[in-house]
Amino acid sequence: MVKRGWLRKGMGIGRKWLVAGGVVLGLAAGVLEPLGAEQTGASGRYLETDVSLPEVQGCLRLYDIVRMEDGRLRILGADEESGVSVWDSADGGDSWELSASLPEEYGNLYFTGAVLCADGGGAGLAMGNLGSSEESYYFVSFDAQGNAVRTEEESPKFGQLKFLRDGSLVWMSGKGEVYSVNRENGENRNLLGNGADMIAVCGGEALLLMDSGVQRIDVASGEPITRDDALEGALFAGGASYEITSSNGFPILSTEDEEGRLYYCTSEGIFSHVMGGGVMEQIVDGSLNALSDPSRSLVAMEIADQNFYVIYTDADGMQKLMKFAYDPDISSEPEKALTVYSLEEDEGIRQMIVLFQKECPDIFVKYEVGMSGTDGMTASDALRTLNTEILSGGGPDILILDGMPVESYAKKGVLTDLTGVLEEVKAEDGLLENIAYTYQTEDTIPAVPSRFGVPVAFGETEFVSQLSDLASLAEIQKEDLLSITNILLLPDILYSASAVSWKEENGAMNQEKLSEFIHVMKGIYSEMRENVLPETLEWIDIYRTEMKNLNQEESFELKDLGFYYMGLLEKDINGHAARLCTGTVYSIDTLSGISSICRQKEACEMKAYAGQSDGVFQPVATLGVSAASKEQEASLAFVKYLLSKEAGIQNDGPGFSVNAAAFSSVLYDAKWGEEDGPTYSSSYEGSDEILRITFSWPTQEELEQFSEMAAGLTSCADTQLVQQEVVLGEIQNCIGGLISEEDAVNRIMQSMNLYLME
Repeated sequence: MVKRGWLRKGMGIGRKWLVAGGVVLGLAAGVLEPLGAEQTGASGRYLETDVSLPEVQGCLRLYDIVRMEDGRLRILGADEESGVSVWDSADGGDSWELSASLPEEYGNLYFTGAVLCADGGGAGLAMGNLGSSEESYYFVSFDAQGNAVRTEEESPKFGQLKFLRDGSLVWMSGKGEVYSVNRENGENRNLLGNGADMIAVCGGEALLLMDSGVQRIDVASGEPITRDDALEGALFAGGASYEITSSNGFPILSTEDEEGRLYYCTSEGIFSHVMGGGVMEQIVDGSLNALSDPSRSLVAMEIADQNFYVIYTDADGMQKLMKFAYDPDISSEPEKALTVYSLEEDEGIRQMIVLFQKECPDIFVKYEVGMSGTDGMTASDALRTLNTEILSGGGPDILILDGMPVESYAKKGVLTDLTGVLEEVKAEDGLLENIAYTYQTEDTIPAVPSRFGVPVAFGETEFVSQLSDLASLAEIQKEDLLSITNILLLPDILYSASAVSWKEENGAMNQEKLSEFIHVMKGIYSEMRENVLPETLEWIDIYRTEMKNLNQEESFELKDLGFYYMGLLEKDINGHAARLCTGTVYSIDTLSGISSICRQKEACEMKAYAGQSDGVFQPVATLGVSAASKEQEASLAFVKYLLSKEAGIQNDGPGFSVNAAAFSSVLYDAKWGEEDGPTYSSSYEGSDEILRITFSWPTQEELEQFSEMAAGLTSCADTQLVQQEVVLGEIQNCIGGLISEEDAVNRIMQSMNLYLME
């Protein structure tokens, strides 16, 4: 069995050496009459479709796509059966034929980058072991038939490669140096420039994207060309940067047609430009399609027969291909428009907006965020502004109600009844009714959580079995069970679930419950500080400072149990291995991690644990439709889509779907490529050793136990952000020694009473 080195993960590559498996140069022919037609106000628009890729053994990693001189499309990729190969399509990607493969030994190499030329050949940068025990680095050149030649490099060679239309090759090193290189052996010829973040090519010139703008260089002579003010202004509007910061893709792609027109692609869309001209034209609006999907990373781009082809990496690290084809019959702009609003950024919602617009191209969805994190806006400020808009008969069509006073909005008639939508989804796929119907009253269902997490405790059975409430956690923590990091985030982790029990019938806060929460949090934190090493105290103070300003994505990550469970196997900064951890299970990956720890460490278990409450779930992306929306039908269609099986499976945001079919599919349909027991191994560098663990899919029994746990959750965690900001802020003041426990309680009660009176 040939070892396929290109499947390896976790390459240790430096800041500018993070190179994706794809490059962006391609050649195309044809007069592009429809390009830009949508800008004239006439009918017609480029729409996105998925392109089927060749059927291969295992996963197919894609590096590049090009339109060859004879008009065929060619993609460069690698799979377990064929190794590094090229596939051709004569029908615009509808079908693919394996045309050539590099010799079998090249399957042992990991290609950090590879490109195709219009003549069908290509070049790449690779590393691996070929006949020796030490890892070597190679420049690889191959022709259209797959005949390859490798040149061993004296030192690691990473970076970007670009083919010009005449077959000349340009290379940008990991340090930002740009050279013209020999296509056969990668030998440097002329130094074209320094300090580049990325490179593109057009005609006979190289374009160096730098902090200072775009430097144009004639590749043949090495001489600079007059700056292109229009291109530079468009690319760097708003302070954009093109530094490569991910190994999964690039911030910008480019290609050119046979007439020398440049096309480039970002998350904002696809644009065209004639070098040296004064006009920039948007061909494809990224806000109307998957280019704006934050879970996708751009890999390579080509134009052929007036269509655009874009290779991208999805959230699971798989390369896929999408096509943008011109539809002359559809309206150049969507006929309807919806506005979705959330207090904090939710990338899962952004992703769902993209997918919804693909399903409904006649609806444009705008996403607004109340708290950008950069303008000093508090939750109270944002809600006050939102409420003013709603009361005036305006505001957004769809509310992502996380952090908002859902019950208050429902009582005031702000939200549309969603009963009909839920009944439709229930009939089609089923719903986890204990969660989906959490806001149901006698007359209406004003809101529905589209996703959820499960607050749990996990660790050694001896201690997990003793947990029943907050007091029991305080008692068993006297044996120093939790990791330092888990303790530092404990108020944030347990707040939402515990706060459910603080609410009185009149809406006021239960002072006794609040006092208990603060007392336990302060006690656990103080006891931890008394038992750590002096040098650890300095780290703790720095960590607490950094944790003060978390955006929603970081907040979810730090509350996820996956952030803590490795502490049961490795020691923390104080040389202490945890025996218990708390957090929320938001994904099948975290659940797989838990089951994997159980296999490596004996006598471990997980149970639902919510501090001062019982049977609590954490709602995620709770949906509501404004009663004032003038687009009720389209708004309800959006809600239904987010509750659908398709959205539940594809959503890469945190949480499990309330759609029963999607929930079942995510749990029981293994995604790691093997039917029975898919696994992968990872290494973690601990405080004094390298820790190796094999992660594997949960067993049928473990999945059923989790399903039963989810079915028993009946209480919705409190997500009101105004109260959360006040409570957690005063708790941090208290555990930091700035105020007493009594002062913290009084200040919280006073602040919340004033807020409720508004």
